[in-house]
Amino acid sequence: AQSGDGSGLLTLYDDYLRPPLGSGNEFEAFIAITCLDDPGPKGVDASLAQVDRFLEVAPRLGAGFVYSFECALWPVPPVQKVTVTGAGAGPIVVIGTTGDAATPLESTRAMARTLADGRFVSVDANQHTGYGVNRCIVDVVNDYLIDLNAPADGTVCE
Repeated sequence: AQSGDGSGLLTLYDDYLRPPLGSGNEFEAFIAITCLDDPGPKGVDASLAQVDRFLEVAPRLGAGFVYSFECALWPVPPVQKVTVTGAGAGPIVVIGTTGDAATPLESTRAMARTLADGRFVSVDANQHTGYGVNRCIVDVVNDYLIDLNAPADGTVCE
């Protein structure tokens, strides 16, 4: 795309956002959840006022997030935020990958810390999910889900 050929991006867009008719509405659900979890500025003018800030922190894609106006024009107001602690649930394993652009590792670590018995596990990988990356993480997950052996908090799978 940087060289002027966006055909690869268009193919990725089509594969991700335009699945075969009737096969799911994951993208629409993602928009609804995002707008209700973190609605951001309301209205077109309030969104446009954010363009410079978005370009500062994300020069290649930033403005695209402002100009979509999905959340700025979302018609449903957010409900009161629910605090999830997992109290009484027992150990909850929270897995993060070191190179996840969608969910930074520190956000995953913070999620585990908010849980009453959160167990943070990190996986060295440049992708969104960790299961299947290597034998270590497969064993950690399988031991937990099959044998009910929760990993130690701070487990690292390299």
